[in-house]
Amino acid sequence: MLTTPKRAGALLVAGAAATGMLAMAPAANAASAAPAAETVTAAVPQATARLWATDVNARYGPARKYKIRTRHLSGNHRATCQVKGGTVVYGKYKNNWWTYLPNKGWVSDVFLKGGDNWKPVPGIPRCK
Repeated sequence: MLTTPKRAGALLVAGAAATGMLAMAPAANAASAAPAAETVTAAVPQATARLWATDVNARYGPARKYKIRTRHLSGNHRATCQVKGGTVVYGKYKNNWWTYLPNKGWVSDVFLKGGDNWKPVPGIPRCK
C-alpha cells in the first residue's frame, strides 16, 4: 500500500484512537482541519442523519469549495458530528452547519431533517 504523508498521519491518529492514546491539538489552518475531523471523529458517539432531499453530494470538507467525495446520497446515514462551515442556500433553507457522515463526507445541514435555518441539527453532536 502506498502511504502518503497525509495517509500516514491519518493512520497514526486512527491507531492512537484505537489504543485510547489520542491527544488533540489545534489544526494549523482551516483547510487542514476538515480532513483531520474525518479521522478523529471515530471517538464521538454516532447519531442518525436523515436526508430529506435526494441526490445530495457529500464533500471532503464542510463547505462547497471542497471537492465532492460521494454523490447521489439520500435516506438515513450514520453521523459522527457537525461543525460550522460554508453557507449553503437552497430555496427557503439557509445554513452554515455541516454534518460528517463516516466513509461518505460532509453534508450541509440544509438537506437534513429536524434542523432549522442557521442552527445545528438536534441530536447530532458537535465536532471537537
